[in-house]
Order: sequence, then C-alpha cells, then structure tokens
Amino acid sequence: SPEAGESREVLVVDGLQGQAFGPVSFTLESGEIVGIAGAEGNGQPQLFDCLAGRQPPRAGRVVCDGRDLLLISTHEAVRSGIMLLPGDRTHEALMPVLGVRVNSTVQTLRRFSVLGFLRRRRERKTVDALVRRLEIRTPSHEQPVQFLSGGNQQKVAVSRSFLREPAVILAYEPTQGVDVGSRFDIYAALRSRTDAGTALLVKSSDPLELSGLCDRVLVMSRGQIIEEIPGDELNELRIV
Repeated sequence: SPEAGESREVLVVDGLQGQAFGPVSFTLESGEIVGIAGAEGNGQPQLFDCLAGRQPPRAGRVVCDGRDLLLISTHEAVRSGIMLLPGDRTHEALMPVLGVRVNSTVQTLRRFSVLGFLRRRRERKTVDALVRRLEIRTPSHEQPVQFLSGGNQQKVAVSRSFLREPAVILAYEPTQGVDVGSRFDIYAALRSRTDAGTALLVKSSDPLELSGLCDRVLVMSRGQIIEEIPGDELNELRIV
C-alpha cells in the first residue's frame, strides 16, 4: 500500500458517456481538488449524476479505488467510496423536517450500534464534536435543519463525510446560496477531507471559487472536456 502522504489514483473515468455528455476521460488523485468549469447546460449535472449512480452510463468505464464500477445504482457508488454533495440541499441532500443529529448520522448509524441497539450517547458525542468542528450554528442537535441558514445546512451535509471515509466526494455547487463566513468554513471542511486522502471533484459556477479552491480545473463545453487548466495557470480570468 502507498506510504502516508503519497498520492495515488482514486478515480479513473475512461470514455464515460451519458445523457447530454461525453465521452469524457479524466483521473483524480488522492488529496486532490479538481474543478469542473463551463457555462451552464453543458452536461455537468448529468456527469455528476452518472458518477453518483443516479443515471446509467451509455458507454465507458469508471474505476474507484481500484474497483470497476457499473454505476447502476447510488448504493453501488456509495459502497465503492463515492459520496455526492448535491446542489439542491433541501430536496436532495437533507431531510429538512428532521434535526441536525439525524441528518448528520443517518448514513452511518451502524457505527453507533451494538447488537442492533443504537448507542445514543456515543452518537450525541460524535455529533457534538462535528457541530463544534464545522462551527454549525444551531440552538440544539434536534433543531430541524429547515430552520438553519443555507450555510449551516450545507455544513450539516458536509458533516456526513467525517463519519465515512469516502475515496471521492462529488461536490455540486457546494457554496451556492451560502454567506461569506460559512463559505470559508465549508472550504476548510472540504480541505480537511482532502488532507485525509479523499479526492474532491467540485462543480462551481463561480470562477473565483474554482481558482482559489482547486489544484486544477477541467472546462466542459457541449458535454465534453475541452481544456485542462493546471494549478500554476489558475485564475478567475483564465477560467472565464
């Protein structure tokens, strides 16, 4: 296995083709943040849906952490180490009427269970640590997330990645509708995941965000990757 700190390929996309995009080919290395740029309507959401198992591919191959994926279901994508942070927090990422605690731990309840019984104290301690670490502003862990600000809702969604060890996080417009303070908290949280070895693929319509957050940027047009901008050339003007 690779030594600590050594980067390795964790996602290989080879000739992937789906509805409104493709074929596209690219790789992600552990600890890397790669941006997806390009005008809206050029296949970006369909690419993310396909990688997350929400749309079947028409052709191509995806390998995540050494595992060849058919990507026919979200369950297979999750099991293989791919985690999606959808752009629509309220309808796709979170359960708005339920509290911060439930939304944070719903995908990882097994880690808090012993012989089928949920250890509430252990769960509460874990959520408390996440709330402090991500600076989630909430009056209690049971506060329904629909009453939180957009930034704090997104922090709750991001908190799930701290309870799993995804190989790849797909972040679609991770700071859309988020205030400036929360935006930097979310950047720090995502960076901490890549510091732990996760690769991040982020689609953002904000070129300033991409230039400040990413190690390199792939530009999509008409469903295909038409250019790759390396880190030493990354700036807002170059992306535009």
